[in-house]
Amino acid sequence: MLISIQYIVMAVVGGLGTLWGAVVGATAITLLVQGLDSLATLPWMPSYAPSVLSYAVYALVLIVVVLFLPQGLLPTLTDRLSRKRPRERRAR
Repeated sequence: MLISIQYIVMAVVGGLGTLWGAVVGATAITLLVQGLDSLATLPWMPSYAPSVLSYAVYALVLIVVVLFLPQGLLPTLTDRLSRKRPRERRAR
């Protein structure tokens, strides 16, 4: 079940409309999962920490992306970069 949720989160985070968005989302979530696994294996963490942390972080990431980056990470970044470039050219 967790892997299915992970795939959905990867697609939504990266951006559902582009192939590269899925790649960016998969990379970001994979790095996040690796960090959570490292955190969850600390000696003072309980044995159920990896799964609980994963579900909690997936929920938080989905909420943040849907609220603040509704198109996904990659489309939002490319839009902001394309808006910034003409301003820099006008200033010169």
